[in-house]
Amino acid sequence: AFTLGSSYLLGSFQVNDDIADLVLNAGWDASDGLVTYPCMILLVGYCVIWLLPVAASCWKRRKTGVPRRLAQQEVDQQEAQWKEDYLKLCEGAAASSEGESKTEGNEELERIVEEEADVPIQQQEEKTVEPKAVEPKTSEPKTVETASSDDVAALTALDGNGFAR
Repeated sequence: AFTLGSSYLLGSFQVNDDIADLVLNAGWDASDGLVTYPCMILLVGYCVIWLLPVAASCWKRRKTGVPRRLAQQEVDQQEAQWKEDYLKLCEGAAASSEGESKTEGNEELERIVEEEADVPIQQQEEKTVEPKAVEPKTSEPKTVETASSDDVAALTALDGNGFAR
């Protein structure tokens, strides 16, 4: 707006003009001074628009502050149990990645964590799960298929983008 309507919003003041002749408030006509009423209105509107997020943030903090603090206190009470459950889950994952047997208790813990993720905090109850040892599962060797000559011919007929040549 300032670029397109600068001659309407702002008057002129040359460097060689006398400072005593400078009039800041030009009224409605830009030839009478430096800043017109429409320019002042535009500047005030610009400042108000920049302050709206501050007002919205204050309103949001005031409106949701008490429920958020109550929810935070409730979560803080359950934090120790969550961390303990997570450590048990990590220990089970580490044991299974090292080739050791994955315990049935850890699978039970994973199931409980998945179930409680959908339940509101107020409805959750504390549960303790003891891990139980189970027999390790044996994995069968995997077979690898080789590409046929038809597959190779089809792939070589494509350019780098996957389109036919």
